[in-house]
Amino acid sequence: MNESLFFGILQGLTEFLPVSSSGHLFLLERISPRIPQWNLSFSSDSFLSFIIYLHLATLFSLIIFFHKPLAKVLTHPRLLLKIAYATAVTIAGVLTWTHLFNDLFQNKVFVTIGFFLTASLLLFIRRGKDKTAEELSWRDCTFIGLAQSVAILPGLSRSGITIIALLTRGFTRRDAFTLSFLLAVPTIAAAFVYKLPQLTHSQISYPTLAISFTGALVSGLIALGLLRKFLDAGKLYRFGYYCLALAILTIFL
Repeated sequence: MNESLFFGILQGLTEFLPVSSSGHLFLLERISPRIPQWNLSFSSDSFLSFIIYLHLATLFSLIIFFHKPLAKVLTHPRLLLKIAYATAVTIAGVLTWTHLFNDLFQNKVFVTIGFFLTASLLLFIRRGKDKTAEELSWRDCTFIGLAQSVAILPGLSRSGITIIALLTRGFTRRDAFTLSFLLAVPTIAAAFVYKLPQLTHSQISYPTLAISFTGALVSGLIALGLLRKFLDAGKLYRFGYYCLALAILTIFL
């Protein structure tokens, strides 16, 4: 499979499934020297620009998949304001964690702990209650915004952390799913805009970018549909076993 298409598909799947996209990139960086066909420098400006570009594709996936809930939010100023507030809390948290732990983001022990935490949350917290999106409170927004900010740490899944956080606040599974990704739209958009200047470092051809963008967009839509089915069926915990396996794998890399 073409490398760019592979990374596009991987980004689309891991961005939305509760398995940590940053954790997967860390694992690939450790494994890539053993794959002769790959001539990649994961720390190069070009590759980092490529990953930022793929985030735009996953943002498009979110907008397409959640176009109806997004349209509804735009007609409800109070809910829109609450999502904006939660996003501000997330940004403040991200800046704090980045300042405190940036040097540890590529630390194997740190990534292993992140995978273990994600696995534990998925395995042991499974049920919500009957709270709906219309009942989203300011306290909920603060809690979810902080939870989402923690997911910047490698090995921790943004979707997994936020869905679990919403379930613990008593939201239904479906509303936890919807709110998690409504909150993701401004967060991913803000991250993309913040890192936009780095795209000038990309040396990847336009056809390659188009292939990877399409792969990320389509796989992102598939991942969202798959996650919704798992969550509706009460089987989100199965991703916990996968994250546990990744945590053990990380120890030996």
